Amino acid sequence: YKTYTIENRSVPGSKYAFIFDDIMGLEAAEDGGVQVDDVISALKGHIKDGYKFNPGSSLSERDLCYNHCPSWGDKVHCIVTVVAADRLAIMDNEMVKKQKKIRLEASKL
Repeated sequence: YKTYTIENRSVPGSKYAFIFDDIMGLEAAEDGGVQVDDVISALKGHIKDGYKFNPGSSLSERDLCYNHCPSWGDKVHCIVTVVAADRLAIMDNEMVKKQKKIRLEASKL
């Protein structure tokens, strides 16, 4: 889980008021790619910067990278999913289910 800030060149030393968070991609297999529960935890601000996703299991509240008290700034307020255009028509049904689950949870926030 990596956070990126963007420098505001018009005001030296300052950054824009938004950030980008990059995570491991989803995969169709249940034990492949990022876990859906981890994406939802990231949306809620529970994952600290630098966390290394484990395709075999999701982050637990006992983990050192679990943020128990996320601030407003820790939470994700917009999610963008990138899918290769040449793969969209042949996307696996399991991938679609994962995307729908994430979208449903995101809409509740």
